[in-house]
Amino acid sequence: MTSTNVDRGPFMRTVSGRKIYLLDPQPEDYNCLEDIAHHLSLTNRYNGGTERPWSVAQHSLFMSKAVPFQYALEALLHDAHEMVVGDNITPMKRACPELKKLDGMHELAMRRCWGLPDTISEVVKTADGKMFATEVRQLRPLCDYKGPGDVTLEPYDAILFNQDWMHVRKEFLERARALIAHRLYSQRHA
Repeated sequence: MTSTNVDRGPFMRTVSGRKIYLLDPQPEDYNCLEDIAHHLSLTNRYNGGTERPWSVAQHSLFMSKAVPFQYALEALLHDAHEMVVGDNITPMKRACPELKKLDGMHELAMRRCWGLPDTISEVVKTADGKMFATEVRQLRPLCDYKGPGDVTLEPYDAILFNQDWMHVRKEFLERARALIAHRLYSQRHA
């Protein structure tokens, strides 16, 4: 007889009290939009290395509106797994391969939860690169904004401004619900 209380290892509790097992992420761990919106609205980009607060939720909202509509949900949720693993900087992931592996496990679970492709689409990846250039120019002016392979990335022609985290949380949640409803409606009427 199998016990339902199997030890899945260390876990974190989300703001709603749900458990997410750090070493055994499952797609259903990411099905609470309220948790995602809350955690991402309070998680600063670049491990806090910005001149002023700029959350993962703000980053994702901007990207969601910058990409073609069919990629909007993926862009909005592309960093949703960071509600658990945080916005670890790339050098940290390079220095700690286990951290990169953990990040990848959570990203895959999140993507499968929301029916996104297992790997980031090129459109969203490009938007993320442009967003990086935009953020570095406006929020980290003492850093250079070279991309992978020292290729200069072109920033978005927009001004990033801060909003109250509660407003960002609400906007993120509303956009996620609207995009998911649109996807479900489209699938039913296809």
